Amino acid sequence: MMATQKLLIPPTQAAQPPRKRKQKQLSSQRQKLGAAAEGTGGVKVAVDAITYLDQIKETYCEEPDVYREFLGLMQDFKSARTTVTQTITRVAVLFRSHTELYEGFNSFLPPGYGIVPSPSRDGKESEVEVVITTPDGVERRVFR
Repeated sequence: MMATQKLLIPPTQAAQPPRKRKQKQLSSQRQKLGAAAEGTGGVKVAVDAITYLDQIKETYCEEPDVYREFLGLMQDFKSARTTVTQTITRVAVLFRSHTELYEGFNSFLPPGYGIVPSPSRDGKESEVEVVITTPDGVERRVFR
């Protein structure tokens, strides 16, 4: 007679479907972000950042690569691989189909910087004209 063996799966993984595990990971990441912000007095900023990230994720739920690319842009900026203006330009291009996300992005920019969509001068729906303000002045750029 053959002895039967039972596969033992850790109870925490066996009890949770993959979606629940992903939600738990996100919750853990949010807690870490919130804890880091508490030490600097930036709890509101951390909550606003999480809310904004959730908005991006929801807006691009059918295009998860856009969300991942945004996170990459923020990492590049944080590690000083890109300037504020370069980051604004890249975000403007990335979110050109959902310009409502520009407003939330503005709240995290240094004073004097901003990004605002404006109607395309030649009325083409496939183009987005963006006004980028910097402490040095204003630039207009058109993205297709």
